Amino acid sequence: MQTKIVEQNRRSSGKKMVPIVSFSNLSAVKIPKADFLSNSTNKSNFIRALGKMLVENGINVKFADGDADTLIVTTAVAISDNFPEGAVAVVSDDTDIMVLLIHYCQKRLFMIRPGKLSKPNKVTNISALQQRLGDLKDVILSVHAMTGCDTTSAVFNKGKINLVNTVQRKRLCNILKEFYNPHATKEKLEEITTQFFIAAYVKSVPQTPDLDSVRYTLYQQYVAKRSLNTNFNLASLPPTSNSAKYHGFRVFHQVQAWLNNNLPPQDWGWILKNGNLHPIHSDQAMAPTWVLQKIFCNCSSGGCKKACRCKRMGLSCSMACGQCNGITCMNPTYVDADEDSF
Repeated sequence: MQTKIVEQNRRSSGKKMVPIVSFSNLSAVKIPKADFLSNSTNKSNFIRALGKMLVENGINVKFADGDADTLIVTTAVAISDNFPEGAVAVVSDDTDIMVLLIHYCQKRLFMIRPGKLSKPNKVTNISALQQRLGDLKDVILSVHAMTGCDTTSAVFNKGKINLVNTVQRKRLCNILKEFYNPHATKEKLEEITTQFFIAAYVKSVPQTPDLDSVRYTLYQQYVAKRSLNTNFNLASLPPTSNSAKYHGFRVFHQVQAWLNNNLPPQDWGWILKNGNLHPIHSDQAMAPTWVLQKIFCNCSSGGCKKACRCKRMGLSCSMACGQCNGITCMNPTYVDADEDSF
């Protein structure tokens, strides 16, 4: 069960459905590449066909059971160990691949990002990049996952570079090393995640380093400077302590996966719904029941996408919603047979 499926579904939402396409080595696929590969079955079939053809031509091929990023990088590292005088290059435009190369690189490794149209290929010397990063290279997996990757949420309105600068400026590298510890406790991870988010939103550590207090203080400061008619986006505030806790758990799970320590995702911030893994955003109500009952949408059937009122508030649609009733939309209420599993 892959944790990346949520991000893959998000990227494909709103796009047209592409059927399964039958093809052979001699046939031409007549639909755009991006559309063809957006269907997971087409993608899997193509990978198997390509791998078979490469093997038949004497090229060594490895197939990954799940996410291939770690396998790609560790294979490149193993090859470089066998060619001490040469250099190995990984061709990819994936940020996760670059982050993993920075972590695993011991010798001469390069990453080639393919150019597009008139733009040339971009070649990055990973060893030189490690030197420029300094201490950050030792916690690059934690920093990348904490600031948003394919399986963890990005921090709203806080760019990755800005957050990386915060980590360096406020000397958070040492505490972020704990995410590499396979025996880290949930209590310690929650504490470190809280420290990270407080550092990301306030200039100096408050006397009471409590994320919910910081969130409330920042809200008061914001509304005090604006009229009552001004729209306010709650996403601009730090996450609640409960939400941050589960974010930290997912960061730990992802870092451990990159280190080839595969942990049960349902123990680390994920829940199984309708056969797919979904992130646990919080195990507490977003607001009192009487408030939640006043929030509903009237999106057209099959809608409830980015503009959906419920979705913008971080809520699932419900029976109160005029068109979808929390069932026939892209933001449904999941009914779990084991709600106590939270």
